[in-house]
Amino acid sequence: MDKTRPSSSAILTWIVSGILAFVPLIYWSHLRDYTLPPKLLIWQAAVAALYVYWAWQGPRWIRLTSAGPPAISFLAASLISLYAANHTVAGLVDITKLLSGVMLFIALSNLTNPSQLTGILRVWVGTALVVSTAGIVQHLGYRPFDIPSAGFPSATLGFRNIAAMYLIQSIPFSVAFLAISRHREDRILGGTALAALIVFLAYTRTRGAWVGLILASYVTVGLWTLKSLGKTNRTVYVALMFFNPILTGILLGLPYLLGQDLPFKQGFAAIATASTLAWLWLTVSNLWSTYSPQLNLQRLGLFLVAAAIIAVLSLLPTRLPKIGPQSIDEKKSSLSTAISSLVSKDSGRGRGTMWLHTIGMFADAPIFGVGAGNWSVHYPRFDRGDRVTFGAAPERPHNDLLWILSETGILGIVCYLWLALSVLGKVWCHLNSESSSTRCISAACLASLLAITIHSLFSFPKERVTPTVIFWVCVGILYTLDSGSRPGLDHGPRWRYAMGLAIILIGLQLCLTWRIVDFEYKMKQAIIAERASDWNAVAEATGHALESGPFHMEAVHLRGYALNQVGSFEASKALYTDALRRRPFDIQMLNGMAIACQNLGLNDEAITYFRRALDTVPDLADVWFNLARLYARIGKLDEAIETFLHTTELRPNDAQSYYALGELFSRTNRIRDAVNAYKAFIQHWKGDPRFARIARSRINELSPGNSQ
Repeated sequence: MDKTRPSSSAILTWIVSGILAFVPLIYWSHLRDYTLPPKLLIWQAAVAALYVYWAWQGPRWIRLTSAGPPAISFLAASLISLYAANHTVAGLVDITKLLSGVMLFIALSNLTNPSQLTGILRVWVGTALVVSTAGIVQHLGYRPFDIPSAGFPSATLGFRNIAAMYLIQSIPFSVAFLAISRHREDRILGGTALAALIVFLAYTRTRGAWVGLILASYVTVGLWTLKSLGKTNRTVYVALMFFNPILTGILLGLPYLLGQDLPFKQGFAAIATASTLAWLWLTVSNLWSTYSPQLNLQRLGLFLVAAAIIAVLSLLPTRLPKIGPQSIDEKKSSLSTAISSLVSKDSGRGRGTMWLHTIGMFADAPIFGVGAGNWSVHYPRFDRGDRVTFGAAPERPHNDLLWILSETGILGIVCYLWLALSVLGKVWCHLNSESSSTRCISAACLASLLAITIHSLFSFPKERVTPTVIFWVCVGILYTLDSGSRPGLDHGPRWRYAMGLAIILIGLQLCLTWRIVDFEYKMKQAIIAERASDWNAVAEATGHALESGPFHMEAVHLRGYALNQVGSFEASKALYTDALRRRPFDIQMLNGMAIACQNLGLNDEAITYFRRALDTVPDLADVWFNLARLYARIGKLDEAIETFLHTTELRPNDAQSYYALGELFSRTNRIRDAVNAYKAFIQHWKGDPRFARIARSRINELSPGNSQ
């Protein structure tokens, strides 16, 4: 049977290029999450087109690659973890992105060939230039097309951290495209895109992305150099390559984890600098001796001019007004302050605490984890109030490796590391290729994958669509570079069954994603109604959203609050009863359920739910306050006093608690305590002055002459 690679197809190139062009650019502002659902829908529709093309005129076999078994095993481990999941819908949403990625990788490694890569990279680099231009313009104070964002500058990616992920994945391919281009127009495109990407990356102030790209470049250049070194120099070079990251990790990582500056920071910095300079000297001298005969001085001059322009543009301050919920803060307002904050004791911003609690989550379910997509479900019971508050709880640990470990257990992390080792092995093979373009593109794959993997230790690329797509495209391109054939499934029934199953799975994914789009559209309407305090409209819109599926906890939070506001306590109780099966440790749901119960006269149930919330996170002043008011309402005055006193210990400036204590002390004839409580209320009250006058009149009634 002929198992040679199929010839290039314009349709195939258009589909793959379309993924790389439309996924980063598309958004829909009529959705609550205006980037993830539309990007996911476009991605999955393109994957569907790839498999339809494959079934129609592609090869009648499936090529096996070294990354195939670990990728499929990782997908299987994630599916198995759903057995332990409380919230299976959240797990399915997580798995559908992984499944789309694995299917994209399999299609690319089977359908594309090296001759198509230049055209595909041209589209990728051109799109990256468009994205970067939009981000630079935003940084300079302009907002073309009024593109929405949760944190500017972000271009069309929705948040500056997501933009930084895309940039560090794309920069290596801009370099590779520039290196392999044979036409002047392509070199201009590659050089311009590279400059724009670097400038935009500086503007995002995303320190984890900077570290990821720098370390990835360090490893890639090191491996490239290692091939041409002699045996003696190779030993020294390898030692320096290992020594430098360890020193840098101590210098940057320990303050991050410990929350305090290192007492010997300057000494470590000096040693790390000297070691890095020694490595740099060996690298530059070797590369110069190897490539200087081929060097074009005109290109070198242009490169130096471009580097100077990049440096100047990167230093330009932002002219953005304070827009959105997460504008750039003072610690990152300039490039220099952002860089200096890397070694600050506060650089982690609580991530170290979340990581420790995530390790505790893994220890609690080490084999299969807590279930794909279920980290946020279980996190509050391990946090105990370190990061969880009454109004908010982390949705992710800001570390993809720990995220995978906690959700899929040992089984999942072993498969993930197996995939990583398979990819590294393939890169090493390609770096020794006789083809210069193969070496360049494989080096770009390595740098891109390493950059996003290192950044994922501080962030959450696996959650978002664009970095996930680029990750699997990189893996697919890496295996596209193989010129030799691989064994595959025959063109008989097994191939037909595989194609049929793939198309069915894609169809199911598209149906699920369309429901997510509908959910997000209704949630956008609910948020608009919330801003207008139209609680009936909020309840109606969130009800329609939840008919599409319980895709995000905010729908339950908002609907439950709205139902309680309009007095629909039975409906609120039914909503929370169902939701708490999926999220039993959600503080807002437990509190909302308790409020619904107390308004239905189910006081014992209400106390139980308040206590469940406090058992999960003990020091929530708002829940203690609500519990104290319930005790006062049902006549348990001693319990009410004790609970209000505890509330004031947690929140010493809580004027309402002091007023309530004044009333309770008055009812129990504790006159001195009542007077002191009213005085504390007057001291801390910042609202309507009439209430302060009422408190003074209470003091006069209890103890005339003590109202001052």
